Amino acid sequence: MLSGMKNTPSRPQKTGFKKVDECLNRHVQSGGYYAVAKRAGKQFRKSLKTNDRQLAQRRRSDYRENVHRLPDDSGASRVTVAEFAERWFGVAALRMKEKSATRKKLSLKNLGGYFGKLPLRKVTARDCEAWMQARSSHVAASTFNNERGTLQSVFAVAKREKLLLNNSAEILPRSKADKSKPVIPNREQFAKLLETLKGVDPRAKHAVTLVELLACSGMRLGEAVALRWEEVNFAGERFTVTGGEQGTKNHKARLVPIFPNLRCLLELLREGAELSSAPWRRAFRSVFRKYTRMTKGTRKRWNGTRFPGRRQAIG
Repeated sequence: MLSGMKNTPSRPQKTGFKKVDECLNRHVQSGGYYAVAKRAGKQFRKSLKTNDRQLAQRRRSDYRENVHRLPDDSGASRVTVAEFAERWFGVAALRMKEKSATRKKLSLKNLGGYFGKLPLRKVTARDCEAWMQARSSHVAASTFNNERGTLQSVFAVAKREKLLLNNSAEILPRSKADKSKPVIPNREQFAKLLETLKGVDPRAKHAVTLVELLACSGMRLGEAVALRWEEVNFAGERFTVTGGEQGTKNHKARLVPIFPNLRCLLELLREGAELSSAPWRRAFRSVFRKYTRMTKGTRKRWNGTRFPGRRQAIG
């Protein structure tokens, strides 16, 4: 009986899209809905991320409105990522500090090797994911996160100016950096470090002074180099951190109490310097130059040691 049965060929499954409404297609296999719109002779299609028809119809209306906001001139469609990024940097750099602008410029250079020649409108989420896979395994997490943030900022401005429908870089996750536990030296270790600095060179006393100032005040290096005598208020037991010409990291000055150990250090420095003389910034610039030259070997021996941001290290 079985041998008499005929083998009927199976019907091929339908694939592709089926139009179900105006500017609304449905994928035959997955059942998902896609919106379709045209602008300046170009067709746009996007997944609406749903199998519900009523929800798809509402999302289709929003998508069509976004498409019709796009400029219809042909010049905008030919703008490359590199061209738009250069224009973005010219404006964004005005609000950045010099080092931040240099870092952003380097990120744009690295991004240009992958996205630079691509038309801005043709960059997709798949392109961004391919860049992430190729880039994240070859650079440090901080470098990748800087470039990712730069790419997202460029595309965000392009979306605001209606050159893009979506920010394709928004889907990129941050790379998780290995956070090793900082090793903070105790009093004895910090004293040993200062003695090591003194033994590097007789002139290293400037480096010792700088290290003590950083540990006692909690200032960043650039802030300590820019400190002036007129910013120190012994009577009010506080000093003002302005960051000098470059400013602080967040462009805001702050008042910091003068702790006992810091007061002792500042009084010793004041005995060797006239209050009406050149500002601290000029003095500590020379200190910083000597510090970077003299303590190269010392930094290697103390690799991995991180100084605290407040006076806890030395009391």
